[in-house]
Amino acid sequence: AILAESKLLTQAIADMSKAIELDQENARYRNTRGYFSLSQDSFDAALEDFNAAIGLDSSFAQPHNNRGLVRIAKGDPQTAIKDFDEALKINPQYLDAHNN
Repeated sequence: AILAESKLLTQAIADMSKAIELDQENARYRNTRGYFSLSQDSFDAALEDFNAAIGLDSSFAQPHNNRGLVRIAKGDPQTAIKDFDEALKINPQYLDAHNN
């Protein structure tokens, strides 16, 4: 998080990749790396990580929301809305999904 806040996203992604190597079943690590990739406009890499995070933990709302952000960036708002709605099914109080 410190690296990302310092705009050192490439290093942040490398650190998250190492964390994923150490704990391949951690959906939160995949989601975080995906968000860092999204911040660099690396949409395919971000989508891959969000899909992996959802596959690891389908009850984790954040990667559904973040996948929706990728779909918006790629020009697919209809599918993005489905992702935001899925995030809200999991967590009806998720403000970012409501906002998106």
